[in-house]
Amino acid sequence: MTAKLFALVTTSFLSAVAGCTSLAYSADVVGPAGCTVAGLVQAGGGLSAEHFSSNLVPPKDPATWKMAFGEAALNYSCKDWTAQLDGAYYGHWATENTPAYHLTNGNGHVGGAAFWRNADRGELGVAASRVFQANSITRNGAPVLADVSGGLWRLGAFGEYYGGDLFTVGAGASYINGGAAYNTRLPETADHRGFEADLYAKLYPSDNFGLTIRGDVLSSKIELPFSPDTTWNGFAISGEAEYLIPNSSISLFASALFAKRKLEDITGYYSFEDKQGLVGVRFAFGGAAPLSLRNRDRHGAYDNTSVFDEKLPNLDAELINELAAP
Repeated sequence: MTAKLFALVTTSFLSAVAGCTSLAYSADVVGPAGCTVAGLVQAGGGLSAEHFSSNLVPPKDPATWKMAFGEAALNYSCKDWTAQLDGAYYGHWATENTPAYHLTNGNGHVGGAAFWRNADRGELGVAASRVFQANSITRNGAPVLADVSGGLWRLGAFGEYYGGDLFTVGAGASYINGGAAYNTRLPETADHRGFEADLYAKLYPSDNFGLTIRGDVLSSKIELPFSPDTTWNGFAISGEAEYLIPNSSISLFASALFAKRKLEDITGYYSFEDKQGLVGVRFAFGGAAPLSLRNRDRHGAYDNTSVFDEKLPNLDAELINELAAP
């Protein structure tokens, strides 16, 4: 499924379920021994602007990426324990120069989580996912480089603490390992391994309004045949404002992100700065309409999506954008 088709299907699904919210407000979907099934879907779009610098070539401002995304999670909960299945897709598109180069980057995952949660205290759990990446660049309809794809395993643990009605704080760390999409230098994937970690806080000034601030760090290595050891490290800082429409299961959100990543070996470095803005809608299903945004979050899905490997254009896509820029 292409990124555009995925975004269209997800948006259509959101529209359909939004028209049936009265059905979703009925009693929880109940399984054996009082277990419940619930979920969360979201979709939206935005822009991601990029700045490139290096000690080897002049600085550039490559084309701005257009974005569309969709995510979904389904939870099965029994007492204090929850099992989750989830997936996401983030599509990025850009056009460079004249005659135009058309760049496409798709990132996403399928995965799941298992966690213990007490709605008055917090949660602890583990998560896993298979991240997939695909890149292409064409000019006048003809490929400039062969299309390339990659796949990464991501395994981690996470926790949250609930600070009464006012705030939630959380943290997580994941190990990543696999073959990253990497066609800029060699037509093959590259061995990519390392760690990601995040720390965040969400404030609830009112029942229907939430503010989130989050920091992420990346420490990893890229290995290519006949090439020196290469590090791929960085950080990201993001913020989000979310509003839950009263007496409904629908919320609207807007987010902003700044990220800086550096590819470095003994020959020099390439640095990428991304400024990203997104808007979207979330819909919770499988139970009564949330009494508050805080209530939805503390009974809902864990965010199992990688900032560096999914929400941002991947390394190969950033390099392709830089190479195509005038």
